[in-house]
Amino acid sequence: MSSLIEIERMTFWEYELRMKAHSRMRVEKEYYIHLEAWVNRAVNSADKKGKYKYTRFNKFFDIKKRLRELEGVGHREEVSGIAKSYMKYIKGGVKDK
Repeated sequence: MSSLIEIERMTFWEYELRMKAHSRMRVEKEYYIHLEAWVNRAVNSADKKGKYKYTRFNKFFDIKKRLRELEGVGHREEVSGIAKSYMKYIKGGVKDK
């Protein structure tokens, strides 16, 4: 954005898209920070037995998982007790006496 006029003319959809792009750029920066830490660890550290805790980089930083978290994939809100009762009733788990 180079001017306030451009910002004022932006639609909500454009704003949302820019925010997603910005968030994705932040995740990519995190990836490179973690990658650098991985390389530093690989070069400089080992336990007494000479084994590493992380044998692969994606165990150290899973970018696919991180991006899914960003996009909200697989995120479910906890269901209340009343809602669970209704769901059980609908599925036929609760019988009327």
